[in-house]
Amino acid sequence: MQEAAPIATAEALDVKQTEGGELLFTFGERVWRIRGWQKNLGPEQMRVNVHRQRRACRVRVF
Repeated sequence: MQEAAPIATAEALDVKQTEGGELLFTFGERVWRIRGWQKNLGPEQMRVNVHRQRRACRVRVF
């Protein structure tokens, strides 16, 4: 069995906002990208796109 990844602490959290408005959260070797968070104008709905990837496995798609 594969061991669970260690839990990231608040000090290890790296948050950036891109020019396009995406949020990038880095927890250890994992990067989370969140799109659409600024478009949610109503209190009754929240629609976002979340993508998680390992930093070592990044693949560019053109």
